[in-house]
Amino acid sequence: MTILAGIDAGTTRVKGVIIKDDGAILAEVTTPDNDIPKYVDSEKAYSEQNPDDWVDAAKQNLAALVQKSGKKPDATGVSGQMHGLVALDKHGKPLRRAIIWDDRRTDAESKHIQEATGKDVGHFTVAKLLWVKNNEPEVFGKIDKIMLPEDYVAYKLTGEMTTTPQGLSQMRLWDFKKHCLDTRVLDATGIPRFMIPQVITNTGVHGRITREVASQTGLSEGTPIHAKAGDQESAAISNGAVRKKDAYVNSGTSGIIGIITEDMQDKSGRGIYWMGHLNETAIILACTLACGASYKWARDNLFPDAKEKLTDDLVYPVINIFAGRAPAGSGGVIWLPYLKGERSPRDDSTIRAALIGMGEKTPRDYLARAVLEGVAHSFRHCQQVLAQQGNRFEKVRASMTGLLSETSPFIHILADDLQVPIEFVSNPGGCYGVALAAGVGVQVYSSLEESCDRTIKPLAVVAPRQENLEALTRSYKRFVEMGDVLSPIFAKNAEK
Repeated sequence: MTILAGIDAGTTRVKGVIIKDDGAILAEVTTPDNDIPKYVDSEKAYSEQNPDDWVDAAKQNLAALVQKSGKKPDATGVSGQMHGLVALDKHGKPLRRAIIWDDRRTDAESKHIQEATGKDVGHFTVAKLLWVKNNEPEVFGKIDKIMLPEDYVAYKLTGEMTTTPQGLSQMRLWDFKKHCLDTRVLDATGIPRFMIPQVITNTGVHGRITREVASQTGLSEGTPIHAKAGDQESAAISNGAVRKKDAYVNSGTSGIIGIITEDMQDKSGRGIYWMGHLNETAIILACTLACGASYKWARDNLFPDAKEKLTDDLVYPVINIFAGRAPAGSGGVIWLPYLKGERSPRDDSTIRAALIGMGEKTPRDYLARAVLEGVAHSFRHCQQVLAQQGNRFEKVRASMTGLLSETSPFIHILADDLQVPIEFVSNPGGCYGVALAAGVGVQVYSSLEESCDRTIKPLAVVAPRQENLEALTRSYKRFVEMGDVLSPIFAKNAEK
């Protein structure tokens, strides 16, 4: 029997799991107890974190997994929040805080790269690096290596600096057709090639646990890090989405619809992006930036009384109770979940959130449900644009995590809004997926497809309810119209 571990360094926490090779979970852990600090300037659209906070939480997580399970893994996988920029000096130390995935400061840089190369790089890593070059030249001049969050965590566990083809596609520095670095983007930005770490296959050996880390975590010295991935690729695996036309949804701080494709021609646009998967496919990703973040906003602003008296794990069930009492359509109240701007499909860094349509007697039940419906409408907006591009799906898979927990009415709201069945699997998400990828690396499984076939089983199916479709469709149309009206207003305000 082979023991596998996976950790996923998210925005707020690190989630970890240790499993047997039949998929049975021996232990799962979330660390730290409080949210990892985040440094935000909403006016400037800045969003940053200290990368060593991820490392500390990862070590804490691995130690807890070993203690809780009584087992030491034979191989480990590392997953992380996507598209971040960690800039290291020649001594391997961060030169500044990491610019993370939901940072939207790079409008000018993204536009320059697209005009120069024809490639839509969004607000992803390469645009962030160009921003540093343009605005912090003294920092840029000291950069020796750039890394993604999972690259940095793995580096601090092993002492080895590597990245992956999948990681470079996150950075928007990978040429899918030629299967190599995209030299057009490097040349257009003036980014020297020495800044790119050694490129190792997605499930290759990305270093081995050092003696120091072994003493801190209880892992065996020399345990290989045998897979690295972005959190969405890992989430796809955890949902069994590894074959053409497989689709999944994920609800962390952001929300994702992902569809697997064998079309390796990068057709990114309208906030929809092609990213490399860990096998010979790609994932078409649509991302709404404030999924769980909207839930958190509701907790802090609509339910401050509950937040004051209860722990977080009890506040969210209270929100669910209120939302469950309101009718479909939330009595005409609309939530635009643009707390951080939006990526898909608006790709708009200046638009902001709005709660619209309240009267003096609108109950809190309606407001709570409106927030959940607004997030579901954002998923539906992504679904609509994906369908226009020819990427339709008849069902989606999801893990029961975040907003998609089994006690949340959001499960049913989302199924009703998308009008497709949601097939749920029982595992903790991305950390489980990257553990399976590590199993492919050590040849416990011959492929990702085999790893999923052997370990991932459907738990339940939530079917869409036709009786709610008319009210939700009216609400959705208003949702899109309100966004269209407010977008240019927010853009004009941002110019002042």
